[in-house]
Amino acid sequence: MTDALWAAVALIAAAAIGVPMLLRIGRTTAAGRGSTHITQNITASGMFGKANGTINHR
Repeated sequence: MTDALWAAVALIAAAAIGVPMLLRIGRTTAAGRGSTHITQNITASGMFGKANGTINHR
């Protein structure tokens, strides 16, 4: 029984450390392949105001 509990603790710890590292690696490799970075700035005034925005490709 204690072996199963320690295995569960090790699995949770590995997931807590491994998943953020995999996400970070995935972001850096995707950015390095010539992908474009798109930013959006959208503003609107009032409840029925018309939204205006810009899209910047970098």
